[in-house]
Amino acid sequence: MFEERLFELIDPVLRLAGATLEPGEEFREPPLDVLRYYRRAVSWSGIPIVGRAVSVVAVVRQPVDIELSDAGYSRLLTRLALAASGRFPPWKGLAIGLTGLVVTPEPIGRATTPCSAGRWAAR
Repeated sequence: MFEERLFELIDPVLRLAGATLEPGEEFREPPLDVLRYYRRAVSWSGIPIVGRAVSVVAVVRQPVDIELSDAGYSRLLTRLALAASGRFPPWKGLAIGLTGLVVTPEPIGRATTPCSAGRWAAR
């Protein structure tokens, strides 16, 4: 699936849920290419100051130095969390939900993709 088609599929759904589209950014060290963010304000308390929060969906391109392994994806999630917390700092509303949608450079094969639980995705 191409990126344009992916955006055609997820954009209307996320906007219908109240998310706003924000431009992405590129980081050189450690490398991470965030294609776009979707941000949605949420309220989780009746107290205005305490109850403000945001939910974030980040669409990222998988960096070439991240391998398909638990350790590789752990590094990717750390980079993603750092990028999101830099873009949406806690004093602007605590980010209580972060979803990372990772676009891989190559198709993911059925028999070669290990799950994080250590099992093969398809046998």
